[in-house]
Amino acid sequence: PRKITISSCPGRDENSDNCAYDKESDDEDLASTKCVLIQQVTAKEYEGAPRVVRMQVSLQQVESTVAQLNSWWRESGDGDKFVFTEKEAYKVLSNTFSERKSKSILMSLCHWRKLMMQMASDKNG
Repeated sequence: PRKITISSCPGRDENSDNCAYDKESDDEDLASTKCVLIQQVTAKEYEGAPRVVRMQVSLQQVESTVAQLNSWWRESGDGDKFVFTEKEAYKVLSNTFSERKSKSILMSLCHWRKLMMQMASDKNG
C-alpha cells in the first residue's frame, strides 16, 4: 500500500504530515491559502507533460480529480492532515473513475509534483 502526500502545499512543513502555516495569522495571503488543497494543473503544465502522460489522462479528468479530492478534504474535517492512502483516494473517486483510471490520474499528478506517492510504513493503507 502507498500513502499519498500533497506536495503543492505552500505552507507545508517537510518534517510533518500536518499543515505548517499559522491558522490564527492575520496575514490574508495565508488565511486565503488552503494548505491542504491540491493545486490545479494549468493548461501550460498539462501541455508540457510527456505525450504518454497526456495520452493516459485528459486535463478535464485531472481537474475533476483535484476538485473531488479538495472537496473531500473540506468535508472530512481533517483539514490539517495532508497525507492519505491510495484506498482513500480510490474511494473518493469511485463514483467518477475506475480504480485503474484513478491510479493513472494520481500518478499523473505526481508527474506535475502536485502529489507524491510512497510506500506506506504500515499495513493499514
